[in-house]
Amino acid sequence: MAWQTMIIGVDGSPESVEAAALGVFLAARAGAGCRLVHAVPDYWTGLALPEIPVDPEALAAAAREHARTVVSHALEGAVPAALIAALDVRAGRSAYVLEDA
Repeated sequence: MAWQTMIIGVDGSPESVEAAALGVFLAARAGAGCRLVHAVPDYWTGLALPEIPVDPEALAAAAREHARTVVSHALEGAVPAALIAALDVRAGRSAYVLEDA
């Protein structure tokens, strides 16, 4: 039986780090690929409050970069560095981001 790539949602919490480590282990045992995915909020603040000079694209990029840093540091030592480097950070609700991954 050929396994597909395992998608593991992570958020940087101790529980998600443990889940990621277990998922990586299971993927390796099954001979499957593995991807780590994190969802950040989709900021529409700049569009909802036009009088506030907020660049929503810059805010979204900063949120993705901050999330990547926080989650990557949390995962260090628990999963292979190559998976951390390939961490997929996307904007949107978790369920939709994971479904689309």
